[in-house]
Amino acid sequence: MKIVTLLLSAVVLFITYDASAQMIIGGFEDYDDDDNNDGTEDDWYIYSLEYAVGWHNSPLAGSNPPNYANSCDLIHTFTIANGTPRTGVGCGGFAAVGNGNNEFCYGTTAPLVAGQQYAVSFWIRAFDQTSDNPVIGAVIAQNPAFISWQPQTVSLTPQVTVDNIGETYQEVKYCFTPQNNGVHYMSFGAFLGYGGMSNVYYFIDDVSITAIPQGSPLPIANLTIPQNTYCTGDAVIINGSSFLNETGYSWEVYQLDQGQEALEYSSGPQTGQASTFDVSAVLGFVSPGDCYRVYLHADGLCPNDTFVDFCYVDPDIDFIHDGNPICENTTIPLSVTGDNGWTYSWYEGNSNNGVPFYSGSGSPFKATSVTPTIGNSTYTVGVTTPEGCTFSESISLTVHSQNNLAPWMDGVNGSGDYTFYVSSGVYLPAFTFTSNFYNDNGSEVMDYALTNTNLPSQSVYSVNLPPDDTPNGQMTFAISTGGGFVYDIPPGNYFFTVSATDNNACGNLSSQFTFNIVVGCDHCPVCLNYEDRTPTGTPLPEETKAIDCIEAGLLQTVETGSANVLFQAGNSITLGSNFSAGPNFQALIEPTTCVMDCEDCCVDWGGFTYDPIQNYMNFSDGYPETSFWQLTDIYHPYCAFSAEGYDLVIMNQYQNALHSASYNDSSCCPFQSPSPDNPISHSAIWWDGYTDNIFGNPVHPDDGVYFYLVTLYGCGGATETIQGFITIMSGSRLIQEPSDPSAHLTSEQKLMIAEAEKAEKAEMNRNALASTITLAPNPVVNSLIIQGLDAGSTVQVMDASGRMLSSQIIQGQVIDVSDLASGIYRLRILTDNTYLTNTFVKQ
Repeated sequence: MKIVTLLLSAVVLFITYDASAQMIIGGFEDYDDDDNNDGTEDDWYIYSLEYAVGWHNSPLAGSNPPNYANSCDLIHTFTIANGTPRTGVGCGGFAAVGNGNNEFCYGTTAPLVAGQQYAVSFWIRAFDQTSDNPVIGAVIAQNPAFISWQPQTVSLTPQVTVDNIGETYQEVKYCFTPQNNGVHYMSFGAFLGYGGMSNVYYFIDDVSITAIPQGSPLPIANLTIPQNTYCTGDAVIINGSSFLNETGYSWEVYQLDQGQEALEYSSGPQTGQASTFDVSAVLGFVSPGDCYRVYLHADGLCPNDTFVDFCYVDPDIDFIHDGNPICENTTIPLSVTGDNGWTYSWYEGNSNNGVPFYSGSGSPFKATSVTPTIGNSTYTVGVTTPEGCTFSESISLTVHSQNNLAPWMDGVNGSGDYTFYVSSGVYLPAFTFTSNFYNDNGSEVMDYALTNTNLPSQSVYSVNLPPDDTPNGQMTFAISTGGGFVYDIPPGNYFFTVSATDNNACGNLSSQFTFNIVVGCDHCPVCLNYEDRTPTGTPLPEETKAIDCIEAGLLQTVETGSANVLFQAGNSITLGSNFSAGPNFQALIEPTTCVMDCEDCCVDWGGFTYDPIQNYMNFSDGYPETSFWQLTDIYHPYCAFSAEGYDLVIMNQYQNALHSASYNDSSCCPFQSPSPDNPISHSAIWWDGYTDNIFGNPVHPDDGVYFYLVTLYGCGGATETIQGFITIMSGSRLIQEPSDPSAHLTSEQKLMIAEAEKAEKAEMNRNALASTITLAPNPVVNSLIIQGLDAGSTVQVMDASGRMLSSQIIQGQVIDVSDLASGIYRLRILTDNTYLTNTFVKQ
């Protein structure tokens, strides 16, 4: 419990009740339930403090209260007669009320003599503990105090206030000297205002006012402290031995926070005379900058107290710097915060154990000039206060080099190539790639911008750049080139340009990177790979065109024989060691391939094309290719069926549809088919073998014969209807089938399956190699590291036009490229079962 005397000093003490004291008239022991003999319970009892039961209005209010509010006591179960008295049979009760309508109580004294000093004592306790801590006040005056609400105002200022009141009775004492003779009123209540979250109840008992004989020795509290500032860890000794006339004492220590006191320690009542007090021994851990107030309370006829304040020095300093990078070997001013009375010592590096290059006391030594370099950009300042407290602070400056290079990017998916190829008008997932930004100094931040592009405004594409003011980062680009919408991108050459600025403190440098987008005709593949193609086996087509590349004979035999065979690609044609060209073979790299020479698919339209149609399905024979039905066009894999649209219906014998699908568009070559050169899982016209049951769940149909109906739509409004039967058999019926489960397939279908399996295996091998190979660094100066490469692999280096410059079998992972001129090169890696081509940049 803390007591604050507003007009006179006060202290919490525990003493024996003085029977000779001048008590409030009636005390709390007289109780008259019907004082005015009107047959009803009294609203108030003028000769005692307010009691709780039924007390509603101040006796001063009368019938016309101009300023006096309704007290409306809330403690209806705590009465003067049967409360929880400290002594006797009664006590006073009142509440600090959560809604702000605070209660008060009062009583009358015996006549007091003007100029006579009186010792005032009362005992107070809380009914129970709450999280709220109202401040309770007491005041003696010729009139009782009253409280008005909304807002709360009080007619008298309390002479003493008490907080942190516990659940056991504790005494409050202070001295009072009346200005006039006669009866006075002593009032109690939350005079300083309260409107917390809960109602807090209090009991008052054993109130006494005792005249102090003239000349009686009164206690005088005195404190001395050697200094008011200390270092953390110092012993703080306060001397209270100069006390006079005390009968006891107590110490209290409060931490100060913006003028508010928070109790840290209380010694409780002590007997005898106070001497020295080691405050640091009771505080425990303290922090620099903490301040404390120490009270010494002296007990006696008139309690007296005093206090001293002290603080722990906070020698903390901060560097005054904007945090921006600086250029190496440039002299800059550097300063710190702190007190002008401290000593400052400046050091280079992270430690101040060396010899300072600048040291002294006062304001001039809070600042100096430094010339940072790349290798030495850390500075430390140590401070010493007059009390001997020390502190140090370091700063590491970001220093940029004058030997600066502009930022660079690593091309499409890190390949070093800035051109990519896509097909127009074909519904495919969006083509997405990434490209990383690099910088010669990792501490530099960069700004990024998309400067210009000629992509059609209605096209669906996105360029996501890293946030500005970040180091390095990654760009992501995505584009959708077709799907039968107005957003389709027509064939052509497009580009977008990205710029990056390095924000080097020695001078910004910028670079621009242009990514080229080649959009080819919808009937052309982007890239094509031929393996195991001979005139006597599966001959090559007379003409093969690809938007980007054609590769042939890298793993298996590919022969043209004497046939007229043309390979034409927009970027590269790679012929492996297993390729054999006859006299009528021609290979042509033409950048406009499938871009400028797109043919109208209806100019030379020769009718619909498709393979013999599958008439057999089995869901349990262990062969995935027989678990679905499809229409194929193996010799026109990228322009299947010569159709612009189709309708498909699968029906049972009752002509109920089990499955239906359709696509109708005027685009050229919207469909693809599996083939040795196009290893997709199924054609565009297919049925996965499932239908919905009555519960809406996908199931396989029962064994039996089902009917398919395909309608193809072509140029000039041409249509063709294809119909037939599909026999669905279970695994048990295979007993009657030939031992060869593929015996029912046509030769073309067998070839298609075999070639698809080969192509799928080759693609798997290539993907597996691609997932393990990384080129670093890229761009490269001297040595290129091929991470993930197995020993004994063949590595070929080619220029941008595809001309081979070197071929070697390496046992390690490093090749020397120091002799190459600056530019873009292709690196081909050949292993036992696959190959991979990457691009690198030679600086």
